[in-house]
Amino acid sequence: SGNSTHRVTQKCNIYRQKSEVERNIVQENSVFFVDTVGWDDAEFDDEDTFKDVLRYIESNSIMNIKAVIWSVIPSPRTTNVLTNQAKLINKLLEKKIWGRVIIVCKQSMNPEQDTRGALKAALDYDTYANVQVLGYRYLDDPSFSPEQHAQFENDPKIRDTFNVKSDEEVRQRFKEMFCNIGPPTTLVFENQKCIDCGAYGDVRLM
Repeated sequence: SGNSTHRVTQKCNIYRQKSEVERNIVQENSVFFVDTVGWDDAEFDDEDTFKDVLRYIESNSIMNIKAVIWSVIPSPRTTNVLTNQAKLINKLLEKKIWGRVIIVCKQSMNPEQDTRGALKAALDYDTYANVQVLGYRYLDDPSFSPEQHAQFENDPKIRDTFNVKSDEEVRQRFKEMFCNIGPPTTLVFENQKCIDCGAYGDVRLM
């Protein structure tokens, strides 16, 4: 995320493994990230943003989903924002997606507390889903003063107390969480015809 008042991601993008990009080889079974446009933006409607994401997935023939990373800000309460976002995530695979969701809380010193609102919104759809949660503050967070940054760099105990992580530590934690999720699942698009207007397509995109 950036520090400006405007959204950072203007459109969906695919990010592949660096080795594949360098060799200009896209393997059929390769794993990659789809960075989506953010929700809860004053300039865009969340429902339209969700449809744009789905269209991007469909147009790029992305059929298999390993995990969904749901980025939230700290909130112990289940707000309308979290409820609406959970509703859209659920549309990917009705009640079957939640075991693949990782809730990631930005600027979090206490992830279990800070993700309670989002977790409750998720479990309302699937009470027994193994929704994983992760929260941290980046070691290179620009909001840290030079003195604070120096302390975090030199004292692992202080870093641990304030839940400050390096890029590599965050990557390793994600890898562990991905391992807790089973094989990828297929995202199915089912085209149907509207009996009222005659439009043809997936219901989620109508």
